[in-house]
Amino acid sequence: MVRLFGVCAIGAVVLGLGAAQASPFDKATGLAAYGTGWGGDYDALGVGGRARLEHAETIGLDLFAEAYDVEIPHTVRRDVVIGFDLYVPFSPLDRLRLRPMFGFCADFSFVEPHHDEAPRADDIAFGVHAGAGVEVGLGQRWSIFGDVQQVMWFGHDRYASRWTGSLDGDIELSTLTQGRLGVQVHLF
Repeated sequence: MVRLFGVCAIGAVVLGLGAAQASPFDKATGLAAYGTGWGGDYDALGVGGRARLEHAETIGLDLFAEAYDVEIPHTVRRDVVIGFDLYVPFSPLDRLRLRPMFGFCADFSFVEPHHDEAPRADDIAFGVHAGAGVEVGLGQRWSIFGDVQQVMWFGHDRYASRWTGSLDGDIELSTLTQGRLGVQVHLF
């Protein structure tokens, strides 16, 4: 009987069911890598990374950078987005965390027509976003996550054809839905 109890206790610790295992959400800092995409007024796929800092389990800050290929006929458009998310984490279960979030960002957009001597149409747009995320803890330092948010961009209309690039002079509003899927390492 004692031997059976000992084997069960060792098995529980090995499988991570023991109470001694710390949650990744106990750490205040972290780094993440993720895939991302936009859908709405235009479509794009990209990759991103973020650095995280949480304060007293009540509010968190993610600083992020993302790179996108934007789908536009007859041209190449690359976007680099930097920004931040403020979020309030809460955990309904031990290894599950929900994160309502809000933030601001800037989009550095580079539009290059296919013709070598055509003018470019580069610009910067500014955005505000809000959404929610979910994280699932894996072990003591890792989690996987998914975020969905609505993004409103304020900037010039950028377009290009085969022979030229152009910027519209008026500020316009573009609305997109963004998704992120990735992995987070929780440092200390």
